[in-house]
Amino acid sequence: MPSSTRSVSFVLGVAKTKAQTYLVRVTPEGAEQLLKLNKKNRRPKRRVVQELTQVILDGKWQSRTNSAITLSPKPELLDGQNRLLAIVAAGQTVVTEIKTGVPAEAQNFMDTGAKRQFSDVLHISGYKLVTNIAAASQLRYSYELAAHAGNSYRAIGRKTQDYAEMLEYVEKHPGWEDAVNAAIAVYAATHKGIQPSAWSAFVSMARETQPERLAEFLELVTTGAGLEEGTGPYVLHRYAVNQAIRKTVRYEPSSKNLALIVKAYNAWLQNRPIRHLAIKPKEPVQLPI
Repeated sequence: MPSSTRSVSFVLGVAKTKAQTYLVRVTPEGAEQLLKLNKKNRRPKRRVVQELTQVILDGKWQSRTNSAITLSPKPELLDGQNRLLAIVAAGQTVVTEIKTGVPAEAQNFMDTGAKRQFSDVLHISGYKLVTNIAAASQLRYSYELAAHAGNSYRAIGRKTQDYAEMLEYVEKHPGWEDAVNAAIAVYAATHKGIQPSAWSAFVSMARETQPERLAEFLELVTTGAGLEEGTGPYVLHRYAVNQAIRKTVRYEPSSKNLALIVKAYNAWLQNRPIRHLAIKPKEPVQLPI
């Protein structure tokens, strides 16, 4: 080992006072010591850990990379748990970079070891149902951009990679977990014909304007009982059930399904008859009234 390398004990001793990057000899015991500082990291990626373990066993570990193990001033482990788990699994000492003094809030937007998804950011930020919220919030975000620009559902992007902006957006619109739970209920009641992300995005939008009417609308769509033909709840319930029958062939895009949900909802609010639920490729999407 080069004489310039440090031990884990040394790094932990200076972590509270210095912001610096060190080349460190990390033993399996040292890796376990660092893992104990893992207070709110994302869940380990088993496949990544297995791949990194094999890299160590094959003698191909690179000590200097762009993905240093990262500690906050407390210190807490912000990034690097998959690499540390691999060191423990391999049972070998490796030399790697450890960066100290990194602000804890930077953890949300690190992209090292295994690519951090928006659901990981939400998990670190304390949210539950993170997979559902990630899909629904990104769909709603893109849908609203399309609506304000007068675009069709075809202009709606699936994801935004600016996680800082997305986290701010989620926090600006509270109640996501309630929206997801309500969406899952109607999704199940309509035979899973429309994606939960589309229902969740719709509920999160509509509950901000007319929550009482939204609850009434969801109740009608969910039960499907006694619905009057030509009304929004009727055509939406029928559309969802039909989609459930044919989804083994092809699931309509969640962006299109969200546009159709809103279209049926707005028609119901305005007492407008709607005989067939459809949307043209270039038809601008609506926001809930």
